[in-house]
Amino acid sequence: MNPAMTEWVGLLWKATDVLHSNGAVTRDSAAGYVFRLLVLKFLSDVTDGPPASGVPRFVVSTLARWSSLRSHASSGLGEHVNDACAVLESANPLLRGLLTQADFSSIRLGDPLLANLIQTLSELPRLSGALLSDGRLGEVSDGFLLRLAETGGRKEGEFYTPPSVARLLAELLELRAGMRLYDPVCGVGGFLVECARQVASRSAMSLPHAAASLVLHGQEKNAELWALCRMNLLLHGIVDARIELGNALWSPLMTEQGRLNEYDGILADPPWNLDNWGAERAGEDAFGRFNPVPPAHNANYAFVQHCLAGLAEGGRAALLLPRGVLFRSGVEEDIRRKLLEEDRFEAIIGLPGNLLYDVSIAPVVLVLRKGKPAGRRKRVLFIDASDAGVKKGRRRALSQEDIGTIVKAFQGFGGDERQVRAVHLDEIARLNWNLTVERYVKREDEREHLDLDEQLAALADAEQQRDEAARRMDAVISRLRRFSPSSS
Repeated sequence: MNPAMTEWVGLLWKATDVLHSNGAVTRDSAAGYVFRLLVLKFLSDVTDGPPASGVPRFVVSTLARWSSLRSHASSGLGEHVNDACAVLESANPLLRGLLTQADFSSIRLGDPLLANLIQTLSELPRLSGALLSDGRLGEVSDGFLLRLAETGGRKEGEFYTPPSVARLLAELLELRAGMRLYDPVCGVGGFLVECARQVASRSAMSLPHAAASLVLHGQEKNAELWALCRMNLLLHGIVDARIELGNALWSPLMTEQGRLNEYDGILADPPWNLDNWGAERAGEDAFGRFNPVPPAHNANYAFVQHCLAGLAEGGRAALLLPRGVLFRSGVEEDIRRKLLEEDRFEAIIGLPGNLLYDVSIAPVVLVLRKGKPAGRRKRVLFIDASDAGVKKGRRRALSQEDIGTIVKAFQGFGGDERQVRAVHLDEIARLNWNLTVERYVKREDEREHLDLDEQLAALADAEQQRDEAARRMDAVISRLRRFSPSSS
C-alpha cells in the first residue's frame, strides 16, 4: 500500500476512535458507522466528478451530498444523515439495505459526536471514480478491515480471514475468468475480493473488470456483516456480486428452481465447532445435504456437506477448519469415511498455529473435489506446511514463497515425501480413516514433536467442546432456577 493510502487508513481509524474512545459504541459498531459515511462521501464525490471507466453512476440528491452533511447544524444532524441514507437507497437499488441499518440519530452516538466524525472524514481528499477503477479505494477498505481484525481480538477476527490465508485458498482453486464462485459464510467478502484480484493479476483487466468476468455469490447470516460485505465490494468496484442475508445451513438462498446452485469453486472459513446449528431438522433437509447428520454440538462437517452439495462436476472447494475434523471419532468418522469412499477429498494441508486472528490453534485446509481427474482418483494428497510462515508480532503470516511452495506441490500432486505425499485410500482405510497429516508425512527428525502436536490439537479441541458444554449447562441451570419455587 502506498503512503497516501496508508494515511487514509489512518484517518478512518482516527474516525473510529472518535466514537469508540468516547464509549459511544464498540469498535466493530464504530466501523459500521465509518464505512457508511465513507460510502456517502464516495457517492457524493463521484457524482460531482467526471465519469470513470467501469464506475456505475448513482443518483445522489442535494440532501445526500457530503457538503450538505458537513454544513448541517449539529442539532438534528443524525436525523439528517438518516434521511440522506434513505433517499440514496430509494434512488439506487444497488444500495438497498446497506445504509439505513445504522441509526445515526442514536442517543448513544449523539449529534455533536457525529459532527466530529463527519469533520474527521472530511480530511480525506475527493474520492474520485478513478480511485475505484484503479483499485486504490479498495486498498483503503482492505487496510481498514485488516487493522480492525488485527486489533479487535476474537470477535472482530471472526469475520476476516488473514490475507495470506485467503490468497492460498484462492490459488488452490486455480481461478480463471468465467468461473462461478461461492462463499457460504462470506463475512466482509475477503475471499470474493481475493478471487477477483487473482483473476485480474493473471490478465490485463482491472479488478472491477475481472470481477465482472466472474459469477461471485456469497451468503452471510449476520445483518451488519452482510452490509459491510456489500459496502466493501462496492469500494473495490465489484457491483455485480450477489450477496444474500441468511444462514446457509438453515436456509441456503443460492438456489434455482428448488435446487442448489452449482459452482466451479467454493471457498469458506466457517465458524469452528458451531453448536445449535440445526441438527434436529437436518434429516428433513430439502436438498439432502446431511447424510449422515453431523453432531448437534459441532457444525464443521455440516459446512463440508453443504459445500460439496453446491459443487458442479469437476468443481473444487477449499475450506479452512480445525484439525479435529481429521481424526474425531463417532459420527464425524462415519462422515469422513463416506466422503473418502466417494473420493471427495483431494488434499489435506496442515498449516501452522497463530495464523488466524480469533484462534491460536493450527488450522487445516480441506480441498474437496467432485469428479477428480484420473491421475488423482482414490488418492489423497497430504501436505505438511506446519513450519511455514513468518512471525509478525504474536502471529504468523504465510509468505508468497510459502504459498507458492504449497500450490506447486498441490498442482503437481506430489513432492518431497518429508513434506508431501499422495496416499491411496487403502492405506487410509487401514488407519481407520484418520486423516491427520503427520500419520502420512513423517519427518524423521520431528516424529515425536509431530505426535505431540496432534495430541495438543486434540486437547485444544476437547477443551473447546468442554467450554461450550459448560456454557450450555449454565444456561439450563439459570432457566431452572427462574422457575424453581425456592427462587421466588
